[in-house]
Amino acid sequence: MRRSLWPGPLGLLLVILLTGCLVEGPAKRTAERLESSIESELPVGSSIEDAEHFLESHGIEEYSYNAEAGRLQGIKRGIWAGFPTEAAVQVRFDFGESEALENSEVEIVYTGP
Repeated sequence: MRRSLWPGPLGLLLVILLTGCLVEGPAKRTAERLESSIESELPVGSSIEDAEHFLESHGIEEYSYNAEAGRLQGIKRGIWAGFPTEAAVQVRFDFGESEALENSEVEIVYTGP
C-alpha cells in the first residue's frame, strides 16, 4: 500500500498551529520593544510632533492623525509573513484636548484567511 504525502486533517491542524507559534515570536518581540521604547522615550504629556518623530525613528512611516478623535495611529507591517498569515504591529497614541499624550497602546495585528 502506498502512503500519501498529504498529512490528513490532524497533520494539517498541527501545521497551522505551528505556523501560529512561529508568527507569535517575532511579532511579540517587536511589540515588547516598541512598548519599552515608548515608556522610555515618549512620556505622558508629549506632543503630537514628538509622537510622529518617535514613529519615524522606529521605522513606522505609515501613520495618520485623526484630530477629531485625538488619535495618532501607525502600523509596522511585514514583521512576519508566511502562509497563510502576516503579522504587523499597530501603535496608537491618544491625545487630550490640549494635544498632549495621555496614553498609548501597542497591538499585534494579523491578516490573512
